[in-house]
Amino acid sequence: MSSLRPRIEIAWLPGFGRSRPIALAIVAALAVLGACASKPKLTAEQQAEADLRAYKAQIQKTVTDPARADQLIGAVDEAEQVVRKAGSVIQDYRAKLQALDADYGATRAEYAALFTQHDAQRTALIQQALALRAKITSLTTDSEWEQLKPARREALQTLLEAVARPSPE
Repeated sequence: MSSLRPRIEIAWLPGFGRSRPIALAIVAALAVLGACASKPKLTAEQQAEADLRAYKAQIQKTVTDPARADQLIGAVDEAEQVVRKAGSVIQDYRAKLQALDADYGATRAEYAALFTQHDAQRTALIQQALALRAKITSLTTDSEWEQLKPARREALQTLLEAVARPSPE
């Protein structure tokens, strides 16, 4: 008993029968070209700069008093410098700690001195950051503060990411 089964073909591209491999190659080539034409991804530093510019532009739009807006932008610039300084302090601390860890002759006093120095720097930076936050909040109304929140959060987040992952020099 022979069974005759109907042959079922799935036509991926109707009308392309034998030239299907060529058509698929063209589609693949177009996909690769499309991927190559996309914009290159920004580095963490470039993204931080772009988000800070966007935040400052949002301040200009949101804060109606130009003098207050300029003061606010100045405070944001100061805050950016404090965050960047904190990043360099952390990098310096880590390098010194690694050097101590690599030195088998390092004493407990050397570690204690490093920890004390880092704690003092960290405390000073925290005080600066808190003072700047107070200044920034005093320069905005409650409504302006809320309107600026998304841009402020995005700028701070990308700045922290850029500082945490510095670009190789």
